[in-house]
Amino acid sequence: MLISIAIITLALHLPGASAAAIGLPKPRVCGTEHPTPHIIDVISNLSAIGERIEPTPDTIGRDGKLLPRYVPSKIYVDTYFHIISSSSNPNQVTEKQIQAQFSALSGAYAKSNIVFSLNRVDRTVNNVWANGDDDLGMKKALRLGSYASLNVYYQSSLGSTTLGKCALPQDFGAHPRNGSYVADGCNILVTTMPEGGEIGYEMGKTTVHEVGHWFGLLHTFNGNSCDGNGDFINDTPAQSTETNGCPVKPPKDSCPGQPGYDSIHNYMDYSYDSCYEEFTPLQNARMFSMFNKLRRGK
Repeated sequence: MLISIAIITLALHLPGASAAAIGLPKPRVCGTEHPTPHIIDVISNLSAIGERIEPTPDTIGRDGKLLPRYVPSKIYVDTYFHIISSSSNPNQVTEKQIQAQFSALSGAYAKSNIVFSLNRVDRTVNNVWANGDDDLGMKKALRLGSYASLNVYYQSSLGSTTLGKCALPQDFGAHPRNGSYVADGCNILVTTMPEGGEIGYEMGKTTVHEVGHWFGLLHTFNGNSCDGNGDFINDTPAQSTETNGCPVKPPKDSCPGQPGYDSIHNYMDYSYDSCYEEFTPLQNARMFSMFNKLRRGK
């Protein structure tokens, strides 16, 4: 075992060597843009006034105090999957993968009382779009539904090492024009779908992570600091660095002076798919608040 570890360590230091080249997962990279000052303002106001909370204490906040449990009603989301393939590999994604991906998405959000309805799956062969280029042109041609509808675009490449990216919600007013939100949606590397071949990330949970952004969640390590507001969620411990892998023993603790360990099992960290397990009660509350305020009925 020690010999194997030594060989891997040596290989990683050889010229031109990479984790992918020797069969190791690469670090997760999310291409979602940093929240705008306006979105931070919206989130801050929600945090200040509180979100709909039931009075059953069962979770601990960053200050070490008990927080009430959030028991939401349900959100129903019309969902559209767009499979974008290159002419050289038009059948890269199978029907089995599509169904497994939707199951992974639905299963992850079931405990949050968020229900997705897969209204349509379409396939497009376009080398430019499959390569991650002309994003706006692609979405103008393919996007379906309203601003409350989730559109997910599965592509062969998103550039460099990006596994996925998604648009954070914005305030388009009470009656937004369709063209104003055409860029909304999530772009996902096709190899992160179940059995897609992306080592460490082929259980479909990159989609789960990116859809969390679509609902308004930030990374658990947002701000990369042990001080400040972090992700503006009070029941995710302070965390200053993203997680690579699934460091269970010893527990990862990037902010040892603050209560709790890093949220390595949280869908909004950067862990391997096999490590992802949960959203916190107040992340659930945030998703409901952001969806109701910025997306529902628009």
